[in-house]
Amino acid sequence: MHQYMRASITSRRPEMEEAVTTRLAGQLAVSLRDSGQRDRVVADAAAGPGDLTTVRLGASFATSVRTANTAVHAAKGLPGDVSLLQVRSAHPDMLPALRCGAVPVVAATPTDDAPTSLIGYDPAGRTVRIAAAHVPQRPVLLVEVDTAKAMPLGIEVVRQRLERRHHLHAEPTAGALQPPVLRCEVAVGGWPPRTPYRNG
Repeated sequence: MHQYMRASITSRRPEMEEAVTTRLAGQLAVSLRDSGQRDRVVADAAAGPGDLTTVRLGASFATSVRTANTAVHAAKGLPGDVSLLQVRSAHPDMLPALRCGAVPVVAATPTDDAPTSLIGYDPAGRTVRIAAAHVPQRPVLLVEVDTAKAMPLGIEVVRQRLERRHHLHAEPTAGALQPPVLRCEVAVGGWPPRTPYRNG
């Protein structure tokens, strides 16, 4: 991927994005103390990636999600207020345990391309170090940015920037403004969790 394109689509400050999702993961974990809330979250995550704005965990958590979403938009330099945060099961092998009532830990999907470990949180608020070398026995829920939503927003930002630069520095040429076609391959269910970007 062209460096200008990648810099504009990925976070301007990846450490800020991970800090936001990590903080939200801790808040979500604590909410799982309540068995009714835990059952709802687990059911949503087991069904597939779920939009965190639709998770019904009370006004305080909803406010935290909105604040986190705003911070992610800022970190990525994206306009608007589209919901970009989701929760999902970290691996398909964890689904049977989740459905049988196992209490998961919650972690943020790392922005590192090759993480050696993840920091998760249990419902008591304790931190749990999760090795990335193998799929953990205890189920893990991941809080992360929905790149399927973020990618088109980032591409549009790049397109507008290229268009402005083109108008400032060159005569218009038919077909000249063609940003690369990009594919976002989200390795849902892969371990360790990560979200790669690739050229199309």
